Amino acid sequence: MKYPQLFQRALPSLTRLQSRLRAQHAYDLRLGVKLISGSLRRLSADRKVAAVRSSGLFDRDYYLQRYPDVLKAGMDPVVHYVLYGANEGRWPNALFDTGWYLKKNPDVVITGENPLTHYLLRGEEEGRAPNAELSLEHLRRSFPETTPGHGRLLKEKLKHQRAGHSPSMSPSAKPSESALQETATKVRNFIEKGRTKSSTAPGLFRDFTEFNRVAPFISPLASPFSEESKRVLGFMQAEKRDLLKQAASQQHTPGPQVSIIVSGCDNAQDVSEVMESVRRQSYSPVEIVFAVPNAERQVSAPVDGAHGMHFQPVSVDDSATPQEQRALCVEQARGEWLLFLDSHTLPAPYAVSALVAATIRNPWAQAIVSARMATRSPSCTADDCNRLVSPEAWDDDGLALEYAWYTPAMLENCCTVPMGFLFIQRAHFLAAMQALPQTSSIVDLSDWDAAKSLLYGARVKSVPLIAGVIRRRDSYKAKQLAKTFNDSERQAFCSILNGRALLPMMPSDSPEKVASMHTLPDSLVERGRHARATPTRLCTVIIPSYECLPYLKACIASVLTFTENKIKLVVVDNDSSEAVKDYLSALEQSATHHDVQVILNDRNYGFTYAVNQGIEVAQQGSDIVLLNNDAIVTPGWLDAMQAVIEEVPEAGIVVPRQTLLAGTKTMRVHNPRCDASVELDVNLSVHHGNILDPDMYASLGFIALRFAPFFCVYLTRELIDIIGPLDYESGPHYRSDQLYCEAARRIAEKQIIYTPFSKLYHFLQQSTTELKSTDKAEYQEIFVRNRWRPSSQAV
Repeated sequence: MKYPQLFQRALPSLTRLQSRLRAQHAYDLRLGVKLISGSLRRLSADRKVAAVRSSGLFDRDYYLQRYPDVLKAGMDPVVHYVLYGANEGRWPNALFDTGWYLKKNPDVVITGENPLTHYLLRGEEEGRAPNAELSLEHLRRSFPETTPGHGRLLKEKLKHQRAGHSPSMSPSAKPSESALQETATKVRNFIEKGRTKSSTAPGLFRDFTEFNRVAPFISPLASPFSEESKRVLGFMQAEKRDLLKQAASQQHTPGPQVSIIVSGCDNAQDVSEVMESVRRQSYSPVEIVFAVPNAERQVSAPVDGAHGMHFQPVSVDDSATPQEQRALCVEQARGEWLLFLDSHTLPAPYAVSALVAATIRNPWAQAIVSARMATRSPSCTADDCNRLVSPEAWDDDGLALEYAWYTPAMLENCCTVPMGFLFIQRAHFLAAMQALPQTSSIVDLSDWDAAKSLLYGARVKSVPLIAGVIRRRDSYKAKQLAKTFNDSERQAFCSILNGRALLPMMPSDSPEKVASMHTLPDSLVERGRHARATPTRLCTVIIPSYECLPYLKACIASVLTFTENKIKLVVVDNDSSEAVKDYLSALEQSATHHDVQVILNDRNYGFTYAVNQGIEVAQQGSDIVLLNNDAIVTPGWLDAMQAVIEEVPEAGIVVPRQTLLAGTKTMRVHNPRCDASVELDVNLSVHHGNILDPDMYASLGFIALRFAPFFCVYLTRELIDIIGPLDYESGPHYRSDQLYCEAARRIAEKQIIYTPFSKLYHFLQQSTTELKSTDKAEYQEIFVRNRWRPSSQAV
């Protein structure tokens, strides 16, 4: 059916919709256009689903067996393949390689046609193969009586294969792992081994835009570089040229003075090569402040070099650590901006010019994070550096591209941003040092800790510019330190928890993990609060509840303790035990500062319906926060989410950090690169594939997401008024969050914003685990099948 015919069929219902809106005096032309456009998009998707379903080439059982995550989500496999699976390269049957077909047939990508229906309607007839190992000629020889076209040859092959006459041409399915877990495992292997058969983490990116979304999870990329990786490198070359063009346009305008801090050079050869790279910088004015051990000191006074360079030696004790050397050099620096180098780093000749250009282009930035090319060769020279940062080296062995955009939570888990090539305002550096706890100083901090403390509270711009070369790459592997920067926050938080009797409520099986919980540093808490308008927006916090009394008590206590402004708290209980009901009833009667309302259901209606019950009784006109009953919030949590609404008016959903305690079993599924011995924020997740654009709100420190799991989310009243409550019929326990996020972005045209300035701890599926152990039949119905029973609706 042609597109105009589809429109004609839809027109009567759309006309009725228009009339109803007008009759209600609520018609808005822009909203009407959005609704009509959304309806047409859904009609197009429905057409594709119908074509795939009737093709005879989609193997439902195969798809669900190979991709258990689809089965777990309870989604129609055909719908999943049309909406998501085809774009992710998933196989609709044992012989059709979607990713390979799109790669070999770029015209299909351009038209946006579903690859399976393209093969069905035209591909086979035009002689296109379904996978790399199965040619159309082979199919013709195997089935000479079958006329090619409409997928007939492939259908015959599939029929014979199912009957056991021929083996599968596809990779074997994983019966007990989800496809996303499999991908995460491949990425983890890719990271740990340096590279697989190609240097691209399989299926995760095709260009820089896609790489940028997953860079912190998969960096570094190892050579020899794949075609996909070369596209990433090619874009970085374009970024360099553009920045240098910006620098050239400013050449007649005096730029800021830059101090290059060189510390940690433990032998004459290191000093020689680093200094040679520094001398080649094209930017002026530059001063080079470098540490010289007393035993090797040859320069007794500052020296002025070519192009206005000023060399400032700083005498240090022979036993001084690199951290002590760095601190002494900064004391002598006069530049407005500081660039940190050490014995491992060789800056490219254009590095300072390009970094300064990045600050001009982003005047709000207080620090610039860039990319680096790492080499295993410890003897890399300044001349080698020029070659290694150019396309000439793309086919060399022993190289790795290191780049990850900055966000505080990821840097707290592992060293995604080293000190080498960090470009930071001197004023911010000094302010960050003054903000250190009295028991710490920059001398006490490793490179990793120093980077964390310097960037906390800073406005950081991540620039895909290869600023230079790092030698001896192994020295940059992140290691967990016995001393961490969060000691004071941890002690303060545990003291508050104890004072409010929250710690005794926590699970007793892992006291060390619970005792490791900590607040955000003060600088991040203040960043989260600074834009908050007064008075704050009305807010209702909704906690769907089932059993898990210790977690529920701790959750509610943390909300009441760490929420400064008055809220309404609604707890909707899905028929828990009498002990839980008694606690909630007493809570409702004893509440003082906050308004507390409890809804006690007579059966388990599932997460989604309980949420909607809470929305129904929320304060009129208030925003909504959905919070799991096994979560613990921290100070400033709500202020920081409300601040996002003030700074980003188009935000419809706000998401805080969702922190898992160290050792939680699913950590590496979300971030294969993580250190599982350290707590991890999993709201940024390769498993969810939910990072939409890490650069859109970089000046504010926020990240735009495609999706956020509803463990804790802030929903604005404006969003709820447009798309209404959650869809409990399509997803009574889960899936409703996916659907709501899609509606928020596509129908309401609102953004989903992640803020690192709000934090909670999540103890992960405690209610679900208890339901599974106490009522397996109900667990199967609610969690596994995820089906809504109309007879279940509360009256």
